[in-house]
Amino acid sequence: MDNISIYLQKFSKIGLGERELKENIILIIKNKLGFELKREDIKIKDGVITINTTPITKNEIFINKEAILKEIQSKLGAEKTENIK
Repeated sequence: MDNISIYLQKFSKIGLGERELKENIILIIKNKLGFELKREDIKIKDGVITINTTPITKNEIFINKEAILKEIQSKLGAEKTENIK
């Protein structure tokens, strides 16, 4: 049994890929604000999410930035995201 648990520990450390992370961010923003974003609109680098979209959508995201970040961090892990630009 110990061998199986050691083997499975390797998989517990595997994080989400960039595609899955973007998909989850898109779902969180859609559920919170009702805006539909595309994967191409989101870039992630060093824990910073950069969103390229219309000014109106960006403003709504920035107004609700703290709530969105909190939900992203609770669902996806705190180490993944630190800020939205």
